[in-house]
Amino acid sequence: MKQLEQSFCYWKHAEGTVAAEDVIPYPPGIPILLKGECIKQIHIDYIAYLIKQETNFQQSNIAEGLFVFKGE
Repeated sequence: MKQLEQSFCYWKHAEGTVAAEDVIPYPPGIPILLKGECIKQIHIDYIAYLIKQETNFQQSNIAEGLFVFKGE
């Protein structure tokens, strides 16, 4: 099986791309995005809201963006 390439994507360019990593706020630990899921504006808006609320995420750079699959 071919490994898909990944690249870091800033939130302003993320709509319509495919997430290459899970995005999970803690608490409650319920995923907002799962690897392989198409990123929609509603995801971006909700993540921005949670960041403003100082919610913790597993990624340290989540405020900037996330890894997506290239060419997807």
